[in-house]
Amino acid sequence: MRWRWNCAMKKKYFLFALFVPINSYAFNGIDIPSYKPFTPDAVVRVDGSEVLFDGLIEKDSAKRLIKSLQTKKIKIISINSMGGDVESALTIAKEILEKKLDVKVRDVCASACANYIFPAGNRKLLGERSLLLFHGSVNSPVKYIKISGDISIEKFMNLPSIKKLKKEEESFYKGIKVKENFPYCPQQQPNYEEKYPEKWFSYTPENIKDFGVKNIFISGGSKKWVLYLEKRDVVFSPQCL
Repeated sequence: MRWRWNCAMKKKYFLFALFVPINSYAFNGIDIPSYKPFTPDAVVRVDGSEVLFDGLIEKDSAKRLIKSLQTKKIKIISINSMGGDVESALTIAKEILEKKLDVKVRDVCASACANYIFPAGNRKLLGERSLLLFHGSVNSPVKYIKISGDISIEKFMNLPSIKKLKKEEESFYKGIKVKENFPYCPQQQPNYEEKYPEKWFSYTPENIKDFGVKNIFISGGSKKWVLYLEKRDVVFSPQCL
């Protein structure tokens, strides 16, 4: 897990940084079928009862998404994102919970998207070729949190804003009755770096349910979904609760 330290924002804004060229569809060894989830200026548009979101989750794109939800006709957030800003993703997740919206994953839902937006959905809808990818969170073991900038990891983790994010994440999972190690469970194992050299992982639908994430629906069935992700070099975490 890597963070970008932005001094220009007076040390108040933290972005979960991807460090991947926008024209590259291969992410740390995992093939991503489209450039859209990497788009910095995310595209948000309404299509009937769905809001379609393509790109990275940031403060501005989160505001635009939430604004688009201010109508009773919206029932589904159809998302395609490699993740982004933790605070903004949590804000979106809370809106989803309040409005009892379904979450549909198109090409990919990774990082902050998988950690918060996916489990917040009333129904969680995965296509046969939808990628659901995790690689830790703000509450991961500290040795797996990497930062860039002129601050030590010790000072970074003790910043009031980071402590607040850690508590907000814990509160979020408690509120939806999901085990708090959902986004970083494999990182608690001694052989994490050996088993997950790409630092990305996923869970089988059965294991996701064991964490407390319910109402998962996969078109084509879970076996086809698991096989598709394995063909794209996604490593599935064994039961590690």
